[in-house]
Amino acid sequence: MKFRNAQNGFTVTKNAPGVYTLIFGAFYFLASGIFIHFFVMILAALACVALLGAPGTLLVILLHLGYAVAASSIVREHYLSRGWMDAEISPNTAAAEPARQPCHWCAEAILPSALVCKHCGREQPQLQPQAAGRGADLPPFTG
Repeated sequence: MKFRNAQNGFTVTKNAPGVYTLIFGAFYFLASGIFIHFFVMILAALACVALLGAPGTLLVILLHLGYAVAASSIVREHYLSRGWMDAEISPNTAAAEPARQPCHWCAEAILPSALVCKHCGREQPQLQPQAAGRGADLPPFTG
């Protein structure tokens, strides 16, 4: 996963967060700056062992595995919620924004198919598409 900071262009690469969480546990989140998940994982593990004793260690292992599975989405959500952009999404695969054209009257950007400008409220002149090929110079049939 690659994330790019929109403000300064800094790029961060996070490879295999699930594997690193499986190996290092909560300390992966601490090193990544995702402090809330570090504290949740540590406190949940301590609570399981303190309340259940030896059987609580099985829950700690399951918690550890669950966090390893969810680590990719946790890291992705962490960066995206702070305004970073996913650098792996290319402009071709991203949802393309429709082309805009300036309003005839106020010069604000509007869709080419707009009948009325959303900024100034004035009607837009509709240009007739130019016909190509045979009979392009003939008037339309009305009969």
